[in-house]
Amino acid sequence: MKDVVIYEISILEWFDNKPSSAIRRKLTLDSAFLTDARLNHLSSSTKYMLIHLLLTSISKRNPPTILVNHQELTTIFNSKVKARQALENLQSLQLLTFNAKHRNETNQNVIKRNETNLHELKQSKKKAIVKEKDPLPVKELVTHYCDTWKTRYSAFPMINGRTSGQLKQLVKDFGLEKSKQIIDAYLRMTDSWFLTKRHDIPTLLANLNSISHFIETGKSISRTEILQFDKNQATYNLLKDIQENGI
Repeated sequence: MKDVVIYEISILEWFDNKPSSAIRRKLTLDSAFLTDARLNHLSSSTKYMLIHLLLTSISKRNPPTILVNHQELTTIFNSKVKARQALENLQSLQLLTFNAKHRNETNQNVIKRNETNLHELKQSKKKAIVKEKDPLPVKELVTHYCDTWKTRYSAFPMINGRTSGQLKQLVKDFGLEKSKQIIDAYLRMTDSWFLTKRHDIPTLLANLNSISHFIETGKSISRTEILQFDKNQATYNLLKDIQENGI
């Protein structure tokens, strides 16, 4: 059981010109709050606590009585002793009265906190179990790449930790089925650079746009076509210079 201090506080001064029933709906602080001599020597934290108590008690009857846990006040003062001293100062100025009560907290707050912590622990364990049961299917994608590569080159590729890490990133970004589709399309492409690199994984990752274009159209642009385009472009530029500059 936990010993908890509860302050029973009665507000005696509203600092309002018309302390009518309307004050329970809207709290209005007049200039007296800023000029009242009783408040001149109070610390800013104590003044803040008084405003906090006024706001807390708006909906209560006049004079309102509220119950405040000492923890609520220590968030203002960082100390239960300082909070009590502030209350004593306010009481000496006849702004409020208070009684400190102790009670044992076998209460629902402790039980509820324990239940919440237990629930969060169970949930975290469930997530961990799910994560273990359903990791990224990296091994399946590595196997698919090796089998597809063997079909093309009649041998198995060399796979190391770096290669596995690159395939892990691929399946993380695109999922298993899309990653398989990318690998299948890549190994069907006859680009001379791909053949030079023996369709390795770094080249795959560096040419995803080209592979995506091949998947969508069934066509790929060869390096020969690129060289021919460059040659045609150079010829076009030369003819244009001759036409414009007469050289």
